[in-house]
Amino acid sequence: MAVPLITGETCVGALLFEASSHTYRPTDLRLAEEIGRRTVLLLENAKLHRRAQQAIRARDNVLRVVAHDLRNPLGTIFLEASLLAMSEGASQGMVHESTAAIQQAANLMKRLIQDLLDTERIESGRLSVDRSRIPVAAALAELVNDQAAISSSPFVELRVDVRPDVGDVFADRDRLQQVLWNLVSNAERFTPKGGMITVGAKRLEADVLFWVSDTGVGIDADAVPYLFAPFSAKKKIEQHGTGLGLPIVKGIVEAHGGNVWAESNIGEGSTFFFTMPIAPPESPRPRTPTRVKARPGKVKVKQGDVPGRQVS
Repeated sequence: MAVPLITGETCVGALLFEASSHTYRPTDLRLAEEIGRRTVLLLENAKLHRRAQQAIRARDNVLRVVAHDLRNPLGTIFLEASLLAMSEGASQGMVHESTAAIQQAANLMKRLIQDLLDTERIESGRLSVDRSRIPVAAALAELVNDQAAISSSPFVELRVDVRPDVGDVFADRDRLQQVLWNLVSNAERFTPKGGMITVGAKRLEADVLFWVSDTGVGIDADAVPYLFAPFSAKKKIEQHGTGLGLPIVKGIVEAHGGNVWAESNIGEGSTFFFTMPIAPPESPRPRTPTRVKARPGKVKVKQGDVPGRQVS
């Protein structure tokens, strides 16, 4: 007597009962089917438990990295503040350098904390987007200005490839910049000296396709499906930050109704793609007719009059 082990619409195996001196009856079959159902539950629970343990370990790794990354800028703040407190007759240049170091460290801490908050909002479905019409070319130009340290670096070159007819997208300006910043920063970490990063955009039928490509080391094919999963054990977050940047990218893009994916080959670099909806056509503003008083025998028409209308 055999019964299948079915989970959802998938048969994962079978239970086989064999007896040399017993004839199986319908009651035996019902008992075997119940045993099969409970066996499937045990297998599913074991699988879920294993996944949960992996997620917990990955989360603990993220928290450990965040704690380490927060300790560094916090130490910088304490050090620079101490130097300022001890140097009563410090020059204006020294004060400016210490102030800039404190501000940079505080911004890094703010970004790390913001990544954790955004991850929680995405997982709970509470990420909000404030959409407006955004010119794509202007958005990429703003990105280049913000990434001046990369584009002017002799080690990594930043290029922009924008098609002339790309137009506008209907998106949250700050969130779009966050997506682009995360992807470019991620590419910069994995691109060696002398490499190049290209940010591009072109228009599709109903979307604008963005991409960020690099000439870096590439990504192993087994790891690509897990790139956008938070707290995944497949990602080596210990070496390259918290590992929350790409999951945040995915959450923001999907909140706009877009898609995100990656293509990569070891030794040939990586390219990350995402789509954003194009902005709807702007409605022409109604033109208000202007009443004009004319002298007898003359007709005056001012801009705004409806063509063909007689003015007297």
